[in-house]
Amino acid sequence: MDAVSYTGREAIKFSNIVLNKGDSYDNDTGNFTAPIAGIYQFNAHICIKKGIREVNYYIKVGNKSIVTGEFFVPIEAEDRKCTSFSAAALVPKGDSVRVGGMLESSLDESDNDQCSFSGTLIQNV
Repeated sequence: MDAVSYTGREAIKFSNIVLNKGDSYDNDTGNFTAPIAGIYQFNAHICIKKGIREVNYYIKVGNKSIVTGEFFVPIEAEDRKCTSFSAAALVPKGDSVRVGGMLESSLDESDNDQCSFSGTLIQNV
């Protein structure tokens, strides 16, 4: 699993960077730091290891959750399952945004199922 790492204690670290204009995402910490104050749209997609039945997740701006949830995998599932979540948020300049929440290292991915995180500035404020 080269593209994502997570211990359950900090932000998910997405290391397969496709686009990082302005270098606002730090793959060493898993944090996106807003270069300017604005309204941003954030999207995340996580895939869960086979055998894991439930995970919690969040997107946080600073210490405030802007989206939280639980993902339940059907007991009869025989492979990894994925879920996506998103939120728009007002982010002050310099605040960090991150994805996390699982209680254990439960992420998994393959060529067809990849974990991802994106943020897009919608409007300066």
